Amino acid sequence: MSGNYFFIDGSALTAQIRQLRREDASLKGRKLCPKRFTDYFMSALVELHGGSYKRVTFYFPIGDEAAIEDYLLMPDHRNPGEVRDVHFKFCGQKLKKIR
Repeated sequence: MSGNYFFIDGSALTAQIRQLRREDASLKGRKLCPKRFTDYFMSALVELHGGSYKRVTFYFPIGDEAAIEDYLLMPDHRNPGEVRDVHFKFCGQKLKKIR
């Protein structure tokens, strides 16, 4: 297994989902599955990581839990084998928007 780690900016990801929902009404209420997103990312970028990885971590600012529930279909971590090395971390604060 490769020693690659991938870090996903969860705040930017949920912002992009929000933008896509505004632009396309058919996406309203649909949620992104982080596991399927990771699987697609891994298959699309094989040359970057050699076909395997150690861990994918989605980072979110503290207090962004509501956005996650609105935009992401969270996997059930209680089921063994449901999610392999996909983690969600909350750290730091949201950055203020530049005007």
